[in-house]
Amino acid sequence: MAGKILAALWGMTAIAVMGAGGLQAGASVPSAGAAGWAGQTAPVAYLPQTTAALDAIGATPWRQLGWDGLGVVVAVVDTGFAGWDGAARDGLVPVAPAGGGQRSGDIDRCDRGLADRSHGTESAAVIHHVAPKAELIRVCVDDAADLAAATSVLIERGDVDIVNMALGFYNGGPGDGSGETASPDDSARRAIAAGMVWVNAAGNEAQRHHRALFTDADADGMHEFAMGDELGRFTVPPGAEVEIFLRWSQWDGGAPTDSFRLCLTVSESDPLDCVVAAQPERATPTTGLALTNPRSTPVSFSLGVMRVRGTGTPRLDLFFTEANGWEFPDAAASLVEPAAVDGVLSVGAACSGGRVIHPAGSQGPTLDGRTGVSLVGPAGTVAELATPGFDCRRAAGATAVAAPYVSGAVALLAEAFPDLNGAQLRAELLARAEAASDPGTPGVDPIFGSGMVALGAAPPLPAWPALPAPGPPLGALGAGTAPNPEPCWRPWT
Repeated sequence: MAGKILAALWGMTAIAVMGAGGLQAGASVPSAGAAGWAGQTAPVAYLPQTTAALDAIGATPWRQLGWDGLGVVVAVVDTGFAGWDGAARDGLVPVAPAGGGQRSGDIDRCDRGLADRSHGTESAAVIHHVAPKAELIRVCVDDAADLAAATSVLIERGDVDIVNMALGFYNGGPGDGSGETASPDDSARRAIAAGMVWVNAAGNEAQRHHRALFTDADADGMHEFAMGDELGRFTVPPGAEVEIFLRWSQWDGGAPTDSFRLCLTVSESDPLDCVVAAQPERATPTTGLALTNPRSTPVSFSLGVMRVRGTGTPRLDLFFTEANGWEFPDAAASLVEPAAVDGVLSVGAACSGGRVIHPAGSQGPTLDGRTGVSLVGPAGTVAELATPGFDCRRAAGATAVAAPYVSGAVALLAEAFPDLNGAQLRAELLARAEAASDPGTPGVDPIFGSGMVALGAAPPLPAWPALPAPGPPLGALGAGTAPNPEPCWRPWT
C-alpha cells in the first residue's frame, strides 16, 4: 500500500498506551505522509430558507442574479464521502447518476473506499450551497502518493477548474512549498501549472504546533521548549490516535547533519522513553510517532526532543494531530502542506464577519517569508451560521469549513468570467477580498491574508438574444420559396 511506502520514506513509529499507562511500540507503522483532516466538520443541515452562509461571503446578490456555478468543475479531494446518497436526498449535494456506485469521473484511491468517512461529503455540501450547479468530482485519497496519482488524472481530464482540499499533510517538505516530486506540494504545483485554482485549508494547527531553534543551554542533548523546561504536556482523548511529526531545517538535498528522537513519559518523575523511529529512506530531516489511547479516559503525556547527532541550531517544527492542551503552542508558521505552495489559495478561518481569527486556524508566514495565508473564510457550517447565538470560536471545522466556501466563491467567479485563467481568478478573488474589508494589518498579512472572502459586486447575467419579429404567413411566400431551415436564434450558453 502507498501508506507503507511513505512510512519508509518519511519515518514513523507506532506507539500504544499500555493498560498501566506505559508505552509499547506497535507492530504497524503508519505513514507520515498520510492525509490528515485540517479539522473535522460538523454535519451540515440543509436550510434552503436561510442566506446566512451566502451573506457571509457576499454571494447572495450573485445567486439572486442567477449565478450558480454552471459549467464549472470542482474536484473535492478528501478522505471519504460517506452519507452521500442521504445528503443528496436532503438537497445537500448533487444526486449521483443512476447506475454504478460512483459519480461519473470520481477517483477512488482510498483503501476502504469512498464510503468510509464523511469529511468529503461535508466539504462538498458547503460548495454545493454556494454554487449548486457546479459539477463536483469526488477524489478520495489516503496519503500523498494517492494525491499525486489523482492529481495526474485530474490534469489529464483537462476540464477541472478548481481543486478543493480541506486536508493537511506533514513532513513532506520544509514548509515553503518546495516539497520534492510526488509530495503534496508537488501535486499542488502541477495542478496550478495546468491552470487549476487549488484551494487548500491552511490547517487547524495553531494550538498544536511548536516552532523554535534547537536550544540546549545545559548541554544535556534535550531541546528546551522554554528556559529550563525540556518537557511539554499534551493530552490524548479517549480512544484517539495522535500523530506527532517533527521536521528540522536541513532540507538542502543531502543527508541531514543532525538527528533527533521524540521522547515520552506519562509522569515527569519517570524516565523518558525515547523512540527510535523508522528511518526515512530518502534521508529527509523528519521523524514522528503515533500514539493510541485505548482507554475510556484521557491520558496526559510529556514530550521531549532529544538530539542524537549534530552540533548546530536547526529550526524545529513540531506538529500534533488530535492532541489537546499542548503546553507550548506557536500559531506562527503552522501551515499544513501544501498550503505554503506559491499560487495556492491558502484559507484561514475567521469569525464575527471576518474580524476575529479562529483560535485553531493555522497562520503564516511560510518558511521563505511569504504571508502563507491568502485570505480567510467563515469558520462555521451552513447550519451553524444560521443558528442564533452561534459562537464561531468553538466551531470544530475552522479552516476545513472555510476552504469550501472559498471554492464555491471561485466557482461563481469562474462562471461569470470564463475568459480568466486560474491565476487570474485567484488574483480577482484576492483583490475583491482586499477591497471589501481587511480586518488585519493593512495590506496582506500572515494571519488574515487579504481579508475575509467577499465576492463584491456581481455582474449581470448575459441577456438572451431577442426573438426576431414574426415573418410573413407561409401562404404569402412566393412560388418556389421555402422557409429558412436554419434556426434564427439560440439561447445563450
